[in-house]
Amino acid sequence: MYINKAMSILDRSIYYAKKGDILSKIGDSEAVVMYNKSIELNPNPYAHFGLAIFYYKNGNFEEASNFFDRVLEMYISDFPRNDVDIFTVYSLIGKAETTGILKYYEGALSYINNLLDRDSENSEWWKIRGYIYYKLKNYKEAHENFINALRLDSNDINVIKSLIVVYEKSGKFDEALSMAMKLKKLLHNNEAEEIFKKLMNREPTNLEIPSPLLSVPVMYYKPNHIQYYLANLYRYININPIGAFIHISFIEGSNIITEIDDEEKSKTATKLIKELKEKLPIEMYKYCESPNNYKPSEEIIEICKRELGKFGCVL
Repeated sequence: MYINKAMSILDRSIYYAKKGDILSKIGDSEAVVMYNKSIELNPNPYAHFGLAIFYYKNGNFEEASNFFDRVLEMYISDFPRNDVDIFTVYSLIGKAETTGILKYYEGALSYINNLLDRDSENSEWWKIRGYIYYKLKNYKEAHENFINALRLDSNDINVIKSLIVVYEKSGKFDEALSMAMKLKKLLHNNEAEEIFKKLMNREPTNLEIPSPLLSVPVMYYKPNHIQYYLANLYRYININPIGAFIHISFIEGSNIITEIDDEEKSKTATKLIKELKEKLPIEMYKYCESPNNYKPSEEIIEICKRELGKFGCVL
């Protein structure tokens, strides 16, 4: 129970952002309210990105572009690496598609190139790279990227459809027909049959490759261990200052603060620990006098809120 309580004070803003994501999936405009609530609590890329995608899907490109800008302008290095990659690539694509400025596609390509250098087995990045080349009308490169994606997942329906489109655009109807036959074997439905018939008759399929923005991957944000330990410290301060003092000893003994890469945040944590060690003895005395009626001083609570807020904890 105590762990759950400690976790509940971590990034409550993320909770509202995730709720916004769920509502956005079903097209409920209440998503905007949830995202704005999240930003009000603590500005974060999940809510800004969610609003960008929501407005994009609803055709409000001006608002979508503004929120993609905010995501790209935010300092997001503290968030999970995979989430940072999604924020960056999808926001660059979003800027390209809401402004018509092709350099944003080029920026996304450059970023994806680095990702594929690190992990060439990620079919999603090959697909997105293929999509960008398609939008740039470089069908040769689009084809190569979709083929790479297909090598990693030979039954990916979306990749097969994308290749049909690229072959059509390139005037390669035999190759398009071959892909349509593969699609027909996998789907066994009227859509696949219709695509196959049109290609047999050299008629346009009218297929388009959908934007990745229409199917953004789910991001599962988890607080880092430093946030967790600091949030747990705040929980102890509220219910048992003796436990808080012991927890501080654990933090110091475990060298948790030395693991903080950000120099300013490291100084903040050190300062917080020092202030709490000075003020906790009085709190422990109050607690021993009346443990059932104990309430921490407003001063010590304000110190925690001020300093822990710098770590993304919304208290």
